Amino acid sequence: MENTEKADMSFRHILILTLVACLVPCVAVAQESKATKGAADPVQDWVKVLVARMDSKNETVRTSVGRALVSVGKPALPALQKVGKGNDAKKAGAAKRIIAQIENPRRNRGGQGGRFGGNRRDPFAGMKLTDEQKGKADKAMAANREARTQLFADMRNGEMDRSEMREATQELTEKLNQKLKGILTAEQMKKYQENTSRRRGGRRGRRGSDG
Repeated sequence: MENTEKADMSFRHILILTLVACLVPCVAVAQESKATKGAADPVQDWVKVLVARMDSKNETVRTSVGRALVSVGKPALPALQKVGKGNDAKKAGAAKRIIAQIENPRRNRGGQGGRFGGNRRDPFAGMKLTDEQKGKADKAMAANREARTQLFADMRNGEMDRSEMREATQELTEKLNQKLKGILTAEQMKKYQENTSRRRGGRRGRRGSDG
């Protein structure tokens, strides 16, 4: 009798251990699956951070955020489209411009090709700028490019016509020149104007030959 009870206890003990051995891996797999399912997407986390800074009061931050979102590309579109439909008109407009750059990468001339993008000629060619001058000049040029990109996006979206576009572009050029006059020496500014006028003249010549 005693041996039978001991045998029953041993059997129950073995059965319990067997069940535990089977259940532990199942629980571990379920927990791992739950953790994986709930894990955050690092790309989307980064997009959220960037989108939150789109309306920063700092111009350099806004420019950097825009470029970063463009570099993220299509994964950033859902968040940007949501912002584009929001009530904040300024932020929505910025989102739409970034969306346009992502969806039309050929129009995003500033994205590649060095400081001035594409095949653009360096407007500071032939000058020996100090590090401080380079930093300030690059910042002024980047702000000008961003503003021009926004103007083209506004025109594509029907928010302004070509005559308004020309006037706005001229205002941006004048504003840039005023900034550069405070950065460059008189001789450097003269060289800058020669470089940029030569570039504009080349564009007009190409348009004329196309006709």
